[in-house]
Amino acid sequence: MALDSIGKQIVAGGDRGRVAVVPLEGGPARELEGFSAQVNIGAVAFDREGRRVAAASDNGPAQEKVIRVWDLQSGAVQVLGPVPFAGEGLVGGIASLSFLGQDRILAGIYSGNHPDLAGLSLFDLRSGKATVLSEKPQVSFVISRTGRFGLGVDQRETSLMGSEVVRFSLDGKAQTTLAAHSGAWAVAMDE
Repeated sequence: MALDSIGKQIVAGGDRGRVAVVPLEGGPARELEGFSAQVNIGAVAFDREGRRVAAASDNGPAQEKVIRVWDLQSGAVQVLGPVPFAGEGLVGGIASLSFLGQDRILAGIYSGNHPDLAGLSLFDLRSGKATVLSEKPQVSFVISRTGRFGLGVDQRETSLMGSEVVRFSLDGKAQTTLAAHSGAWAVAMDE
């Protein structure tokens, strides 16, 4: 689930490919279509203005490991992907999303220990191309208000103790593992 920046609506993803925008002041939910009933939605995000919504599959067929971006005003839909080397089930599933400005989306991709999949990829909305930033984190992340760095959870193993919190930079600087926070599932940052 994600809340828009002005607190008027949420977007929620679920099983069977369901994505819905729900107004917090009442009224009907708006269903966003495009995913099949074979996928689970693992990540959703609003852009800064609350005009666009992105959603991605974290579990399902390889060809559906994509990011869909809906323009809530025009109704236009853009599809990014599928993730290179995505497999069936969780491999190549997108666990987290964040808009970075108007033209980019950052995605945390679960590799399932597949050597060719990286954890953090940047998708360009203009070209549709993805750039691998790093192999960590791959489960969930948050971006700082300034957009210069983020915190994320990297979970290479299926056990809880196999996860670690990583501080990463969006300008190519080295990552730092925060050893005091091993075993985390999610991270948050106050604004």
